[in-house]
Order: sequence, then structure tokens, then C-alpha cells
Amino acid sequence: MSWLTLLTGTATHQGNITQDNPRITGTVRDVSDRRAVENFVEAAVRTLGGIDVLVNNAGISGPTAPVAEMDPDQWEKVLAVNLTGTFNVTRLCIPFLKKSDTGVIIMSSVGGRYGHSNRAPYVAEEAMHRGAGRASGRCPCCSGNMPQGPAASLAPIPPAPGPGPIGIRPLFALRDARRRWPFAARAGLCMGVPVVIGWAAGDTAAGLMATIGGFTALYGSALPYLYRAGRLALIAASLAFAVGMGIWAAAVVWVGVLVVALIAMVATLLCNALAVGPPGAYMVALACAAGTAMHAGHLGPWHTGLLVLAGGGFAWLVHMSGALLWPRGPEKSAVAAAGDAVARFAEAVGTPRQDTARHWAALAMHESWAALVSYQPIRTTPDSTLSRLRRLNRELHLIFADAMRAAARDAPMDPAVPDHARRLAAQAQHPSSAGAVASEEEIPLGGPGPLGLVRQAVTAGSEPLLVTLRVGAAALVAGMIGAALSLDHAYWAIAAAVLMLHQGFDWVRTMRRGLERLVGTWVGLTLALGVLTAHPTGLWLALTLVLLQFSIEMFVVRNYALAVIFITTVALTIVSGGQRVPGLGGLLLARGVDTAIGCAVALTVFLVTRRAGAATRIPAAINRTLEAVGAVSEHLAESAVTTPGAWAARRDLQLQAIGVLQAYDASVNSSAVRRSDAELMWPTVVATQRLAYRVLSACWTLEQVGRGSEAARGVSRSLFSAHGDEQLHRALAALAGAIRTGTAPAPLGEVPYFLSTELVTLYESLVQTAPDTRSAAGRCAALVCSQVSGAIRTVSVLAFCRVRLPGPTERGALPR
Repeated sequence: MSWLTLLTGTATHQGNITQDNPRITGTVRDVSDRRAVENFVEAAVRTLGGIDVLVNNAGISGPTAPVAEMDPDQWEKVLAVNLTGTFNVTRLCIPFLKKSDTGVIIMSSVGGRYGHSNRAPYVAEEAMHRGAGRASGRCPCCSGNMPQGPAASLAPIPPAPGPGPIGIRPLFALRDARRRWPFAARAGLCMGVPVVIGWAAGDTAAGLMATIGGFTALYGSALPYLYRAGRLALIAASLAFAVGMGIWAAAVVWVGVLVVALIAMVATLLCNALAVGPPGAYMVALACAAGTAMHAGHLGPWHTGLLVLAGGGFAWLVHMSGALLWPRGPEKSAVAAAGDAVARFAEAVGTPRQDTARHWAALAMHESWAALVSYQPIRTTPDSTLSRLRRLNRELHLIFADAMRAAARDAPMDPAVPDHARRLAAQAQHPSSAGAVASEEEIPLGGPGPLGLVRQAVTAGSEPLLVTLRVGAAALVAGMIGAALSLDHAYWAIAAAVLMLHQGFDWVRTMRRGLERLVGTWVGLTLALGVLTAHPTGLWLALTLVLLQFSIEMFVVRNYALAVIFITTVALTIVSGGQRVPGLGGLLLARGVDTAIGCAVALTVFLVTRRAGAATRIPAAINRTLEAVGAVSEHLAESAVTTPGAWAARRDLQLQAIGVLQAYDASVNSSAVRRSDAELMWPTVVATQRLAYRVLSACWTLEQVGRGSEAARGVSRSLFSAHGDEQLHRALAALAGAIRTGTAPAPLGEVPYFLSTELVTLYESLVQTAPDTRSAAGRCAALVCSQVSGAIRTVSVLAFCRVRLPGPTERGALPR
């Protein structure tokens, strides 16, 4: 290996380097002097017999001052040395590099990507370095057959997403919600039929009680029918138990408050752990709270529970009736949605939208595999619809993996790929039997089982556990305040508090939900006044509830505040038991005050507890992802990516990669301080996701080569070299340690080449966000050189300068 080094500095610097390694020949030149560079390149060719590699790293730090106070001569000097100097050397070396089938390395610091205050010339030329490197690497006139190094495929970090809207504007916005009417009609039917039956039997109160079981129809619409049957049965039983417990505890106010709080906590924990989805724990808590206020004195807890269970049984039958016509409808819809998401990602590759599109594609692929695997028996007949859908979904996942590889290389996708993904999505409605059926080893795992999810949820510090504790505290406090103020029944305040907190929203969305609840309830009380004053009975009462519930489901997605208007009226109508309500004005006023109390208590509890875990949410999510990367890499290095352990590791890595963005979303919608910290960590979030998806795409590549074959082992060796897995784990440990301590990471050292771009991006983002470098007047970037075998004739253009970092220590002679 031969080196020739051009130094822009003093002869002392040259002497130190050449004395330390006799194989390095050094000379001092000013790279901004074109004639001096020409002489240097001629000497390099004579000495080495050619040039194999050019490393452009010469530069000066330049002035630190606002633009208005900057000396124009200093500006021109920085550009002349740092930018024009790179051009001078590269232009003259390219003809020799083309003969050697090698390339140029143009070093650029994080300043070119993120900027530094008061460093305008330095940041400008560093950004130009990146653009010039990309242009020279892609231009056929100057690149020839020269390969681009890892830095050439470094895609820019997209702008950080900001927080969601808050204020009164969302109250008047209508979101898109297509084809809601079948769902709304089903919910209305499940609400009206029990009332009709109760009226026909001469007990309207019993029919209204049974309508609470009708809320079962609101759950599980996207689940496969086999799994849906068990989920809905559990929900119907939970509603029946909750109402029975509410009636049992209604005699003593404080007992009622305690029981409702406990029911709300258990429901919140289980619904968040098992991802039950909206309306989640709220309906269970509302059922228990409503039980404490029902006007049905002739019905005991057991009788009431059976009525609710009967209503839930009817809703179960209506909900499951789709299985007679579309037995695999939910699975087909999930695969079709995944195909559309993958197509959008393939179209976004190479654009600023690619990271966001990849996240949604990964989420859609996870949900489709959950529908095809998690909620199904793993073994199925070879020519069944389920087997065909699995084969289609696997093809989509291979396209997704190809798109991830293209995004990692910053290479454009074939325009035909998105169309192919959409054709596969269209085939999901009528999957063909053509093609090989995916074997069990080729099928990814779905999500963890219910017991595993619950164990994760009760782990100290978990988000579901924090949400559960918030709900319990808010329910207790709101109920006690309502009871202390003698507001008839305290259940309405508890329901309002649970509604705002049970889904684990961030601060912005919790505030918005509270505003929607408050405004919607007060408007809804006016509508309830009209309905209860009219006092519809019999079929008119049933029709009224059907129309109200239909309106709820039509608006709940499009505008929650509008939906709350009808929710309020339905709840008060059911609780009335079909009887005239005396003192209606006072009752409605109490319900309005209860709502204000519940919302205020929920916001207070959130404010008190939001510091718990908020500061560490993003770092913890990133470190979990890095740990999952290490777990998958072990299987990848051994070319064993389809074993049960490997599939579990790959599934966990994808879930963690999705969770990183969710953690950012929750943090950016938190307080102003948390929002600022989250936006500062956005480059690290993106870099972590890119690293995770690069590892996952490598697994799919290895799987396509041939599981356990010699070719697959050869690919693994090429990815990791002799000690690549150890190098990767050392780098991951260094990055994780820096994230935990909030400091700049140590230099990574040698890392596997196929992950070098992603690891360097992650490293740079941490250097940028470290407190000791965010305020520095100067910057120093570390260059990590991999060992290269053979006689490589390398021209390294170096520079030395002084930078001053905060604190009393001055560090001299640091390479740029």
C-alpha cells in the first residue's frame, strides 16, 4: 500500500506524519493554487505510477461571525481552499482514477447537512461538497465506471414533522372517511332492535339496558372473522360484567366511584396492551359508570348483566353475518391496503417523501401479516384462499425489500414496480392459484401473543402502564369531586376523564380531545333536552336511537366534536330508562358541570404525570431499535434468517422501527421543551429507521438467495467480512451509550460496509445533537479508514487547523 499526501499546513505537520510512517510521502501545497496542484498531481503520478484513490479532506475552518460582520476576504478564502481546492485536485486526478476503476472520496462534515450558527462560509462549502460529490458520481463524463462510496448514497434527512393542530379550527374540520355507512347502519341496527324487543315485551327499560350490549358492534371491524368471533364475545361479556358491577356498587357513592375507576383501569390496560382499538376501554368504563345511574330499579345486577349479554349476542350475530358472504374479506382488504402502501413507497424512493412512505408501508405490511398469520392457524391447506393471500403478501414484501434497498442506495426504482405492486393488490380480491405456495419457513411471524403483550404492558415504565395509572387517578379524583359536589351521579365526570386519557394520546391530542368533548357535550345537552322533553316511546324511541347511533358512526371519524353531540344524547336517553326525567334542566346542567370537571381533572393528571418517561421516550425507543438490530444481525451473519428465532427477531426489529417514529410523534406533540428536544433528535430518528430497514432488507435478500445454501453463506461473508458482526456490535454499543448519556459518540471504527452509510448517518446525527458540539464554534469530523488489502496507490489531501470548543481546553492540530 502506497500513500502520497498533500498537506496544507506547516512543514512540521508534514514531518510528523512522514516520520511516523515511512511509506507515506508528504508535500506542502496550497490547494487553492491551481499551478501548485498541477505540480503535485504530476509528482504523484511519477512517484506512484498512477492513482487508485483520491481522498479530498483539505480545508480550513474559516471565521465565526454573523454574515453582516464577516470579512469578505475571509469568505473568499474559505471557498477558495475548501471548495475550489477540491475541484482543482479532483479535476486533475479523474483521468488516472478512471484507468484504475476506482473513485473519489470527498469528505464533508455534518455542517453541510444541519448547519452551524455564525459559520456561513464553512457550512456553504460543506453543502456544496455533498452536491458536487453526487454530481461527479452520477455524471458519465467524469465518473466513467468509478463506484461511489457509502457517502455518495447518503439521502438527505427530510424536514422534521411539526405538532398537530390545536385550537378551535379542528372543531370545524371534516376529515375523509369513506364507506362509513355500512358500519353506521350496523351499529344503528344493534341499538334499535333491543329497544323494539323490550317494548314488545312490555319492558322498555330492559330493552334500553340491552342496548349497552349493542356497543359490541363498534369493535373489531377489520379483524378476520375467526378471530373476530372470540374478540367480540369477550367484549360483550366485559360490557355485561361492567354494567352489573356498576348497578351493584350504585348504592354507596364512594364504592361506585372506586368500582368504576378499577373497571376503567383494567379495561385501559388490556385494550392498550392488545391493541383493541377505538372505542377501546371507554365503552367498558362508560357501561360501568352508566350502571350506577340506570333507572331500572326492578332489575338486579344478574338480570341486568344477562340483558346486556343478550344485546351483545345480537350484535355478535350481526357483526359476524359478513362471514357468510365475504369469509376472507378482512384478509383481502389488508393485503390490498399493503399493496397500495408499498406502491406509494416505491414511487417515493429517491424523493423527500421516502422515509414517511416507508414507515406507512412497513406498518401496512405488519398489519397484513397480522391478519394472515397472527389471527390465523399457521397451517392451512395448500390451495386455500388464505395460502394464496400469503403468497401475494410475500411477493409484496419482496417488492418492499427491493424498494428499501433502492432507498438505501439512493437509486431510483423501476417505474414498473409501483404498477406491479398495485396489480398484486388488485389480485387480493380474487387471488389466483397460480404460483408456488409459500412454505411455513417463508411466512413471517405476526405480532406477539396476548400473554406476551400483557406482560410487556405491565413492565415498569411501559407506556400502557403509565396510561392505566393516569386513567385510574383521573377517574378516582373526578368521581370524588363529583360526589363531593352532590352532582346527582358522578359517573359523567369519570366518563369524561377516561375518554380523554384511555388511548394514551400526547398533550396536543389530549387537549384537542378535551376541547371536542367539552364543546360537543354542551351542544349535545341542548339536543338531549329536546329529545327527553319530547319523550319518544316504543318504536319512535327505537328509531330515535337508531338515527342517533347512525349519526355517531358517520361523524366520529370525520369530526369527533360533532359525534359527541349525538353521543351525549344517546347516553342520556339510555340512562333515562324510557321514563320522563323530573327536573330535566338541573340534570342537564349537572351533566355539563360533570364534563367540565372530568376534562379539567384529566388535563391536570396528564400535566402532573407527563414528565414520567417523556424525556427518555425517543432515546429509549432508539436504543431498543439498536438492540433489535444487533439481534437480527447475529442471524444475518450466520445466513440463518428463516429460523423461528430469526423470524421473531425480524418481527421485533420492524415493530421497534415503527415505534421510533411513534415515539417522536408523541414527543413532538408534547410541551414546547419536549417538542424542541424531539425536533433536535429527528435526524437520529430517521437514521435509526434507515439502519433498521437496511438490515431487514438484507434479510430478505439473503432469503431470496437460498436459505442455508452455500450462496447464502457467501453473501453473509461478503456483508460482514471476517469480524463484521463483532464490529457492528461494538458500533451499536458505542451509539447506544452515547444516546443514554446524551454525549457525542466515540469514533465507530471499522464497520460492515453494507451498513456504513446508515451507521455514519446515525453517528453524525448524534455528534450534531450532543450538547458539547451544538454550541461549538468549530467542528471536527472523524475519518474512519477500513483496511484495504493489496497495493493501493492513494492520494490523501489533508489539512490541519485549530478549533476551539467550549471550556478551558484548547485542542490543536485536529484533522478536519
